[in-house]
Amino acid sequence: GQLDYSITSGFPEDVSVTLSLPGSSVNGGPAWAQTLTILKNSNIFGAFPWAGLSLDLTQDSAQPFNQLPLAYEVTLLGSGQPVILDSSQTIAFNFTINNLGMDYVYGFFGQESISLPTDTIGSPVGSSSTLLSTTSAKPQTGITPILFDGSSTEGKNSQ
Repeated sequence: GQLDYSITSGFPEDVSVTLSLPGSSVNGGPAWAQTLTILKNSNIFGAFPWAGLSLDLTQDSAQPFNQLPLAYEVTLLGSGQPVILDSSQTIAFNFTINNLGMDYVYGFFGQESISLPTDTIGSPVGSSSTLLSTTSAKPQTGITPILFDGSSTEGKNSQ
């Protein structure tokens, strides 16, 4: 997956923005971090690929689940000229996670109870017919076809 971003700076000087993910690791190495320079009174956009990223979503002790701990640091890059800052000058961030894929997820995801009604699937009698048997394994259900030869009463798995 990747992190798409759009950052708008209303500061009268260039700024440096460092984004990081506390508790992350990229391919077993250090935490993910990126630094961008934004020119005065402008906006930038782009994407950071997250291939090989591992996240620990338990970093916030107030809510140690379901939150991405994205940290940021904004540094005003001085031009050597005096600058007056006021509350109308802001920086705005917009992030979107796209094409997210997971190799595995570990944690508690709640508890669900699902009732599957009993059902029968009929099979015509002939030289060869197909019955379906269902198997259930949390958290998914699959259907496995079983082929029957009309002259035998024993099933043969088609896989």
